Amino acid sequence: MAYMLEAYEDIFYFDNNKTLIGTMVSGIEVISERKLVELSQTGSLDIVIATDNWREILEQCNTLGLNQNIVEIVTRKTFENYRYLNKSFAQDGEDLFLMSYFSERKEGFYVDIGAHHPLRFSNTAWAYKIGWHGINVEPNIDAINLFHEYRKRDINLPIGCGKNHGIMEYYRYEESALNSFDKNVYPELVPTSIEKIEVKTLREILTENNVTKIDLLSIDVEGGEYEILKSNDWTRWKPEVIIVEQFISSVEEVIHSDIYCFLNEMGYYLGVRTSRNSIFVLHKDI
Repeated sequence: MAYMLEAYEDIFYFDNNKTLIGTMVSGIEVISERKLVELSQTGSLDIVIATDNWREILEQCNTLGLNQNIVEIVTRKTFENYRYLNKSFAQDGEDLFLMSYFSERKEGFYVDIGAHHPLRFSNTAWAYKIGWHGINVEPNIDAINLFHEYRKRDINLPIGCGKNHGIMEYYRYEESALNSFDKNVYPELVPTSIEKIEVKTLREILTENNVTKIDLLSIDVEGGEYEILKSNDWTRWKPEVIIVEQFISSVEEVIHSDIYCFLNEMGYYLGVRTSRNSIFVLHKDI
């Protein structure tokens, strides 16, 4: 159990035995089903199953309606190695850099454009878990309903973001991470549905929600990232860190891209490049 204590801030046992609920076992509180569900609804719960009877416990979690994405199975044989895990919600570990960069900042504000899911492939889940809040912009209504459930401190907007205010066709695919307003991004795929969605500029979204300062801006919309950046009012908002998805294979291509040249003019330098995303950091003297 010492390994688990190193990995997490708050640890509880879950047991249906009413005589155990509320008691302490090895210094750890035993909680009820009701308490477990309440914790899951905050969006800050990780369930680690450290037992060989994990199938029975997983079935209990399913019965309680707990989200599969917050359940990890760690058998006794692998449990000792768990303390060495650097946990990441992001698709390629981008949040590991963010956790390091913002390590001293317990409160902050993010804007997540194309937020996709409150946990899966999320560049902001780590921030919410430590107390930050922000705005999630996601045209997929199914995903927005999850944000309403797991990101209750956030503003969750079921709209798109683009260079102009209007109505655009939104292409949904079997893999929701590929949903896009640009059908040419994945021409080989057949959309499962095409919807008419309201789109606003980044400037409009920030103005309407009275945003004054942005610590982190994440943009991942499967095409259209450059137009979204240009739709901001850079005299009013200069996020400290910006993550932008770029379908580029090398750093050399990045530094010759429109996004790099534009953000460089705005006072940013390329801090990190992963396989899908570029992370830009505002120069301290800007």
